[in-house]
Amino acid sequence: SSVSNVVCPTYYVRRFASSVQQPYVIKDERLTYVSDLSYRQACGLMQYWINRFEKQGIAEPQLSGEYLMAHVCSISRSDLLNRPTRRLTNAQFIHFHQLCERRLKREPVQYLVGNWCFRDFILDMRPPILIPRPETEEFVDFIQQNCSKIGRDKPAAFLEVGCGTGAISIALLAAWSSSTCTAIDINPVAVELTRHNASRIGLSTRLQTEVSDIQSFSSSVKFQALVSNPPYIPSGTVEQLEPEVKDYEDRKALDGGPDGMDVIRLILQRASDLTVEGADVFLEVDPSHPPMIQEWVHRNPNSKLKFIAAKQDLGGFMRFCHIKHQS
Repeated sequence: SSVSNVVCPTYYVRRFASSVQQPYVIKDERLTYVSDLSYRQACGLMQYWINRFEKQGIAEPQLSGEYLMAHVCSISRSDLLNRPTRRLTNAQFIHFHQLCERRLKREPVQYLVGNWCFRDFILDMRPPILIPRPETEEFVDFIQQNCSKIGRDKPAAFLEVGCGTGAISIALLAAWSSSTCTAIDINPVAVELTRHNASRIGLSTRLQTEVSDIQSFSSSVKFQALVSNPPYIPSGTVEQLEPEVKDYEDRKALDGGPDGMDVIRLILQRASDLTVEGADVFLEVDPSHPPMIQEWVHRNPNSKLKFIAAKQDLGGFMRFCHIKHQS
């Protein structure tokens, strides 16, 4: 087979070569690949990297190794774990090694593999666009359970502020088959990615996108719902976030100003202008924000908003707010 070289630390070369019965030639701290790896050897390689991830404090080291190995083999993680006959080729070995080195530098797995699952969909990921979290899947459930103006058989339009990958818009369009959506974001890359993901899933005909902030956005349509997972991290705590977040994801999609409420206040100020009477407004926020939002609504009666409820996520943090545009 073909021969390729990968520069590796000496300790890695010695330890790895002995563990896989030396299908490699070691010279000048280079690992020269001379044959395919069996499934057992590939598992040994994966476990070696999982152990390194764990020692370096990488979050979810087992999942990191498995997802990266599945990616280089062009199969799903479940197939990786259930197909013991698969071998690892020269090119796949090199690719896996390179991805693992990047993971050691705390680059998110989602960016390394280029896609991620959100509810029932596989969405393409593109740095530095914010990666959808499991809590946002709960947020979508919260919206569906509490939105009075939109349903599967109720033709209606909703607005998403800060669309990112398009995860929320796409999940709601799929659930509300008679609805349409306008999704805005200040980042052109996010808007293009939302459009791309919607097109892949077959929902693009019901989605409009626009590069805009909430202050300058205008629409001839009045929306039955407004949804947003806006930047809400207080500026002073951004540096305390995990390296995967603070070093790789878009700071503008994270930093919500001194108290994390800058964009949230702008959304609240514009909500009644952009929605019909009785419309629902849903926000995913920092746990410190629900009482602040409730207080803002109380102090700003001209906003025509009424605070309805806040709900905890599965971790016990008060994260989801429901507000109504009242007459």
